[in-house]
Amino acid sequence: MGLDMYLYKIKKPSKEDFEIFMNNVNHSFDEACRLGAEAYDDIEDTDHGVMNILMYDDNEGMYEDLLPYSIQTKVKRDFLNYKKIEKDFGVTENMELIGSWSKIEGIGFTYKDFETNEEIKVEISREDIPLYTLEKSEDALVFLLEDVAYWRKEHELNEDLCDAYAWTGRDVENCGYHKCNEEMVEILRDRGLDLADTDYTDYDKALAVEENQALFYHIWF
Repeated sequence: MGLDMYLYKIKKPSKEDFEIFMNNVNHSFDEACRLGAEAYDDIEDTDHGVMNILMYDDNEGMYEDLLPYSIQTKVKRDFLNYKKIEKDFGVTENMELIGSWSKIEGIGFTYKDFETNEEIKVEISREDIPLYTLEKSEDALVFLLEDVAYWRKEHELNEDLCDAYAWTGRDVENCGYHKCNEEMVEILRDRGLDLADTDYTDYDKALAVEENQALFYHIWF
């Protein structure tokens, strides 16, 4: 199993940066090209770091540490209306969606009834996609992010950092953002960081944070 480990510096953006960012971002996600996408990163470079936007559910504790270091907002997203698609193209309740694709001309889906082996292929032109979309408003977090370090499959280090974070009463979760406590920072300082791909020249500067900024540990597996 893969394990990607990231160390970030995260900071709440200024009101000015936030407003510029929100004016520039197209909040209507084209789900035809991004089926199932819930978040995307590295949206826009600013003078103060990379601005990120993350779809947020307040039931997801893995984002709780981010709240003081981000701006909560709402964004409008377009989602495919599968009920309308299935009704218009004669998909029965016994059928399951088994495949989807997107190309320049449009999007398509394949449904199958596994009892009868009957299949229906649905194709929707790019021009007709708006007829099959619903606009929804979702909560989001916007924050400034700076890369500090990256490790691949350093399981022992990850175990040490997870154990240190457990003192908060919560666990490090896959794809979550977890604020580093003092013990985690000491582990990172003792372990050492690969600064080859950063602008830092020593560990102290790499681990130092500004006012209203914090170090965050993030894993993906």
